[in-house]
Amino acid sequence: MARDENMPFPLGQTYFGGDTYEIDVNAGTNLEGQEYSIEDDNLSNGTIGANANRSGRRRKVRIVRNVSAVALLAGQIAKMDLGGALQGNTVGQTAGLVASAADKGFPVDEFLGPNGCLVNDMCYVVIDGLATVKTDSAGTTTLIVGQIAVPGATTAGTVVAQDTTTTGAALFNQIQNAIGRCVTAVAANSTSFVVDVGATHR
Repeated sequence: MARDENMPFPLGQTYFGGDTYEIDVNAGTNLEGQEYSIEDDNLSNGTIGANANRSGRRRKVRIVRNVSAVALLAGQIAKMDLGGALQGNTVGQTAGLVASAADKGFPVDEFLGPNGCLVNDMCYVVIDGLATVKTDSAGTTTLIVGQIAVPGATTAGTVVAQDTTTTGAALFNQIQNAIGRCVTAVAANSTSFVVDVGATHR
């Protein structure tokens, strides 16, 4: 967990507030990879003091810097920078969006505004607990409660149902890079629903 448990910026916002004049890739590097345990509040209503708990569980979020070429949007699955030159890059930086089951990723803060997390800004990803994600524009996008979601391969940053009929390395990827277990059902392409991130590893 983070050293003092105080989040340096609120959920639903980014470190630099999306200000392109303030964003500095060399600022705040000590925050990359920091993790925080927070309540599972529903911030979508935007009413101060009236944020209902979505569940009784806590969520664990991690600060990541967006070092890709495009903004990360709310609910997309950010791809972790496993090829980074520094050890901290693998846990504290993203390299775009997942585009296949071979990619390791986590859901971007679902409460971000429409501009998302701009290039070199920092935001939260959910590494454990409930998070809203979106189904792919193609593939197996009907998932029931309890089914496992994995990165999709048509529209980057989305998910499809886990396919355990594959073999070898493909099956390994389906298991190791699972995003989470569905807690709400979905039966359509490009549709938002909720998963329990990390449930497959508990």
